[in-house]
Amino acid sequence: MAEQETTGRPPVTCTTSASRFVGSIDVLEPSAAGWIVNEVKASNSVKPHHVLDLAVQVFVLRACGINVAAARLMHLNRDCRFPDLSNLFVVEDLTTEVEAELPRIPKLVEQLRDMLEQGEPIVSLGPRCRKPYACPFILRCFKAFPGHLVEEFYRLHDSKRLKLASANIKSISEVPAKFKLTAIQERQRRAILSGKMVVEGGPARALEFPDDGARALMDFETIYFPIPQWDGCRPWQQIPVQFSVHRETGGEMEQVAY
Repeated sequence: MAEQETTGRPPVTCTTSASRFVGSIDVLEPSAAGWIVNEVKASNSVKPHHVLDLAVQVFVLRACGINVAAARLMHLNRDCRFPDLSNLFVVEDLTTEVEAELPRIPKLVEQLRDMLEQGEPIVSLGPRCRKPYACPFILRCFKAFPGHLVEEFYRLHDSKRLKLASANIKSISEVPAKFKLTAIQERQRRAILSGKMVVEGGPARALEFPDDGARALMDFETIYFPIPQWDGCRPWQQIPVQFSVHRETGGEMEQVAY
C-alpha cells in the first residue's frame, strides 16, 4: 500500500487538440452538487504534493466534461487502533487548495511534454532526487560521479545538502573540516579521507564488561503495516517481532532467539 502505487485504478482519460492527459482516480463519488474526487494515500497526513496530485485529476475530469464539485484526500488516521478500523481513514477537504492550483496545470503539463521530447537532461543531484519520492534513476546518476557523494551521508539535512550544493561540493572528501556534521557523518568523512574503516564505540561504559568476560549481544527487528494487524496497534507503528541474543560466557558462545 505504498503511496506512489497506482496499479489497479481505472484511469479516466480525455484527448484535447493540443495533447493527451491521463488521470487515475481512486474514488469518484456522486453528490447533489456534482462529483467528488477522493484520492487515497497511505500517509498519516496531507503533504503538499498531494494537492498537485488532486489538481491534475480534477483538471482531467473537467476536460472530459465531468462536473467536479469537490476534491478530498483520504489518509490513514494515527488515532486508529486495531481491531476497530471504523476510523482507519481521515478525510480532508482540499477543494480550496486544489482550485488555487488548477490555473498552472496546463503550463506544467506542456513543460513536461517538452522535456520528454528532448534528450537526457543534465542536472545536479539534490533534495529533489529523493523528495517527494526517490527517483528511479538515482543510482544511474550516482555512477556518473567518482568517489563518495555527499548524498551518502547518513541523514544529511536538506539545509546542509543545499549549502554543499551551492558551494559546488559533490564528494564527501571535499567537505571542509569546519563544516558542521553529526558525529556519524564526521566519522564517515574521516573514514573516506583515511581510506580505512573507522570503528568507534558509544559511551565508555558500553565497552566495559565484567571481569569474567560475560557479555550479551542483542539484535532485534521490527515490522510495520499501513493497516494495523494486532490489538492496540496503529497505522505504520513499528512493532518488534524477533530478536537474537548471543551470550558469551567462559569463552563459549550460545544463541537465544525468538
